[in-house]
This record gives sequence, C-alpha cells and structure tokens, in this order.
Amino acid sequence: MSAGITSFSHAMRDAGLRRLLDRDGDLTTCAKWAELWHQSFGQEDDLLVVGDEAALALTRERRMGARVLRSFTNGHSQRALAGRPGTDGAFSLLSALAARPGWEMLHLQGLSAEWRDDFVAAGAELGLSVACECQSPRWLARLGKEPQTYLASRSPSTFGRKAQLQRAFLKQCDAEFGAEDACSGLSEYLAAERASWKAQRGELLSATPRIERFYRLATQTDFGDGGRAWMVSVRDRGRMVAGMIWLRDGAQAVALKAFYDEDYRKYSLGFLLLRHAIAGLIDEGFSGRVDFYSGAAAYAPFATESRDYADLVIWARSPRARAARQIRDALHRGRLALRARGQGDGATLSRELRDRG
Repeated sequence: MSAGITSFSHAMRDAGLRRLLDRDGDLTTCAKWAELWHQSFGQEDDLLVVGDEAALALTRERRMGARVLRSFTNGHSQRALAGRPGTDGAFSLLSALAARPGWEMLHLQGLSAEWRDDFVAAGAELGLSVACECQSPRWLARLGKEPQTYLASRSPSTFGRKAQLQRAFLKQCDAEFGAEDACSGLSEYLAAERASWKAQRGELLSATPRIERFYRLATQTDFGDGGRAWMVSVRDRGRMVAGMIWLRDGAQAVALKAFYDEDYRKYSLGFLLLRHAIAGLIDEGFSGRVDFYSGAAAYAPFATESRDYADLVIWARSPRARAARQIRDALHRGRLALRARGQGDGATLSRELRDRG
C-alpha cells in the first residue's frame, strides 16, 4: 500500500483515518490523544502520514537552521505512531516522506523495538541515513485473569518494608488515601505539585501554558469505551501531599504523571500511592494491562515485564541535510569533549552553534 501525506487537522475529519489511529487500542496513540497533543503543542501545518496499516503524526520544527519533522512526542506523550509492526508500514511511510521536499531531519521518538527495526531496514532500502540515538525500557504489568494474586506475587521484602513505612505514615500523620475525578482535582494537584521535587527539576505540569493546557484537556476528554482520566492522591490533614494522574479504559491503565511533597520523602509516598492505585484497579475488577509509561527503577517492583523503546533520527537525501547532519555531529563531539574535560554538558557550545544558524 502506498502512503499519503495530508494535513493533520483535515485528517481528523476523516472517520477512516481516525479508526486507523484507534486500531491499536492504545490510549496514548489514539486519535483523541493525538488531537490533544496537536492543540497543545503542535502547529497549524502539522501532518499525518498514512501508510500500510500505520499512521504517523508529525509537527515541524527548526533546529540550528535544519527543517525538522518530529513525531507528536515530548515528555508528556511518549509514543511516536499508531499501527502494527511487521507489515510494510515503515517502508511506505518513509517512501512518502523521502519523496517530499522541505525537510532535512526526521525525529521519531518512542518507537517500539519492532518499529525501530522496521524503520532501520526501510531506511537502508531507501538509501536514507538512520541513527538510533536513545533506547530505554518501559515497565508494564499484566494483571491477568486472577488480578488478586498480582500484588501477592510482588517482591515480599520490598513490599514488606514499604508496608512498615505506610503504617508509620498513617500513625504520625492525619493521612488519607483516595481516588477522584482528575478533571475536578487537577487544580489542587497543580498547586500541590509546586511543593514537590518536580519544582526543582523544572518538571511542573504548570511550567508552561502549553503543558497545563494539555493536561486540562486530557482530564476533560471522554476517550470512548469508558476511557477517562482519574487521579489517586494522599492527603495529610486535608492537604494533598502526593498525587498520580492516570488514563484508563477497560483494557489499559496508564500512569501519566505523579508527584510527592518533598517533606514526606522518608515515607516513600510514590511507592505507597502506586500500590494504592493498583489495589484500587483490582478492587474494581480491572484485569488488563498497566502501563507505567516510564523505565524508572521505582516502577520495577510492580512490573511483570518490560518493553524496549527507541528514538531514531533519519536524514533526507539532500546537500542541505548532509550539512545539517555535519553541524549536529560536530556539536555532539564538542559536548563529549567538554564533558571529558569536566566543563559541563556543552550548553554554551550549543547556544553558540544555534546562534550561528
């Protein structure tokens, strides 16, 4: 099947294309999720590339003079495309893009290992330069047909230590674990998050209007088939001190974001909150897949499996693309040299090269 390229906004008015985005059943690559990303972070001229049983949404950027097409991904949406690997999807998508002028670099983030291999093979067949720049795991848990046995099967030593912390927390604080609608609770979450470790790391959901808009839209959206955002929280004397935003339907629960107040670090509130959330899912009869949307070690005790994801950079076949790649490679070598000399991460060099265009 040959691929086509169309305006993302136009594509979202086509029921068939929306079904293509929805066919995986993944809440974080479905049509409504892509629309939220487009409305919050995208551009008016965003694209949708439609191929053989796959669709790839792309936004345009400029990086040091290079024209970049990037997947609808960032720290808030981590999967690049919808579709099923093992078909000719990657080849059809890349073929359409290779024939289209106006870009030097294609940046695809959050590709499954299967999609990574498909794109690498397709790039080689088309004569495109492909580089894998990042690879990391994502933790998952499948609760299965007997979800009540899931928590009992987790690491007894880890869960035993954390249970002691929970008892101490409940004894020393006027604490309450709860679950609530994410839309009505989001403003309180955003205010409480400012007292967390995320404030020091610049990771607040209120850090920019675009990020806050994305989460406000996400918590208001009906994703269909029972898909919705919800939130679990911990309060001490009525004040929220930890929270976690989830997206879920009958088959999938995704842990989007979490925080805890730095003053409560000793109680491992993140762990306790996650255990409370999963116990709540089990009590509701949920037996599907839990996606922790992260490869952080904190989620490992809850995981039953992991899945590798990768970021690819693909360069167009043009003199301008070759020049852009040379600049990018020189910047990377400069960063490595500065780190080797103990002079930081190369931020000054980055700014200098960017300013030169």
